[in-house]
Amino acid sequence: MAKTGKSVLLDCDPGIDDAVAILLGLASPEISFVGITTVAGNVDLGCTTENALRVAALGGGLDIPVYPGCPKAILGAPPPAAHVHGNDGLGGVRLEPGGMAQAEHGVQALLRIPGEVEDLSLVAIGPLTNLAVMLTQEPEVAGRIGRTVIMGGGIDGGNVTPAAEFNIHFDPEAARAVFESRLRPVLVPLDLTRKAAVYEDWIDRLRAVGTPVARSASGMMDFYLEAVRHRGLGMIIHDATALAVEIWPELFDVRPARIQIVTDHGPERGRTRVDFDSSEPNGSVAVDLDAPTFTARLFERLALL
Repeated sequence: MAKTGKSVLLDCDPGIDDAVAILLGLASPEISFVGITTVAGNVDLGCTTENALRVAALGGGLDIPVYPGCPKAILGAPPPAAHVHGNDGLGGVRLEPGGMAQAEHGVQALLRIPGEVEDLSLVAIGPLTNLAVMLTQEPEVAGRIGRTVIMGGGIDGGNVTPAAEFNIHFDPEAARAVFESRLRPVLVPLDLTRKAAVYEDWIDRLRAVGTPVARSASGMMDFYLEAVRHRGLGMIIHDATALAVEIWPELFDVRPARIQIVTDHGPERGRTRVDFDSSEPNGSVAVDLDAPTFTARLFERLALL
């Protein structure tokens, strides 16, 4: 499939839903990955980097450079999410080895690439440590990034604590620095991603396609769905939903808002506070989407690889 769309730099912590996002991007001519930076989050940095390489190779993106970034949160690393993603981050689904990671640090890649690629979009679907360090080293880089989309936060509550969503809770200091910067990102919170949950029928349909991508992706989704079944949830493909803001922006309703992150050490740590009535917005929030169309398009694209 010819890749003539907008340039996207992806910052991620694969993770099953990160893997689905990478595969969606590789199947979508609307965008082209110019690089992938990795960060500790769902699993440790070595694992997220290896997973990014293997998933990219699975989807035909062996030539996409992968840059390992920060191995822990600014104030140290909270526990990873092995209970949802498995100890290997991919639900035990074995993928063939990919290429080699780049020697350049992920933060240095984040600083360099916006100066080399015009109208670049940055999509961050893991903890925001890499972005915060990037902005600390060179705040002016924000002016060279066309748009930033972030998967994180929950307006009405979290998924790792009553207050906080995983990506923000993993490194609240980093998240606060990013939202207080000049990036003015589009936030895709839990409130939005939960509107597009998928269940066995979609996964079984994908598995029936029979390609290596379909078999591997459906296997990962099976693991995820089983891990959250006791909470009465479907598989919420958080990260692919965020990437879809760049692929199919017409499916989303986005509103300007002032976004603040709580960094206090206590039960509110990591909470995302959003004020839609602020006269000084520092970003936007995706508040609604055409979930049936998004889900149908996602699985159509995965079936193409």
